[in-house]
Amino acid sequence: MLEFSSFFDAHFHLFSPKFGENQVNLPQNGRVCCSGISCAVSKQDFMNQEKYLADHSLEKTLKLSFGIHPWYLNLEDADFLEELLKSGRIAAAGEAGFDLYTQELKERTEQQEKAWDIQLSLAEQYGFPLVIHCRKALPRILADSGRLRRIPAVLFHGFSGSREQMEETLRKIPGAFFGFGSLVLKESGRAVECLRDVPGENFLLETDEAGSDLLGEIYRRAGEIRGTEVENIIESVNSNCKVFKL
Repeated sequence: MLEFSSFFDAHFHLFSPKFGENQVNLPQNGRVCCSGISCAVSKQDFMNQEKYLADHSLEKTLKLSFGIHPWYLNLEDADFLEELLKSGRIAAAGEAGFDLYTQELKERTEQQEKAWDIQLSLAEQYGFPLVIHCRKALPRILADSGRLRRIPAVLFHGFSGSREQMEETLRKIPGAFFGFGSLVLKESGRAVECLRDVPGENFLLETDEAGSDLLGEIYRRAGEIRGTEVENIIESVNSNCKVFKL
């Protein structure tokens, strides 16, 4: 039986309202994956997560990302993000990107543009990977493909686009990674199709806010979808995640 410590979770949230106040999103009674990246979406969120990792001696096991999320658009956090990049306290910038899924979100496009440009510019300047949140906005992201190719890595987390969109993205950003999560647990769908066909060097697996206990199941399902042993999925993901310098 595979040990849970074999797995890497490319994108999750150590704390989330979905898990209740003061509840920590770690799998199996606190046993953690061999490595992973937890995303913080506000300065206080980051400080809480960084303190938790220090208090539980998890700094070498789990790393953090920090960004101005298109749902919250805390533009005042830009200076804090730059401070984190300068000091190397994060493994990646983001979540950054665009969410045009609802009319309310579309009405905030101008602010989303500002947040995106700030984070893309900082990722370029300091040479850090960028974690992208993208819903109904892939053409806008790909409009900056030239700039995105200049940073070490781009992760489209929770990718739910079509196979054609995935292929277009790889033509424009050959080194892009696609993060697949709980959507691949379905019998079929676009995420399943994309995970089946994505090149082995271009995918990662994640739980986001689905709950880290699902990570092992996601790995096993990825093996089924790609027609290979789960050990091969682990090997691919652990090779791909090296771009985050973990």
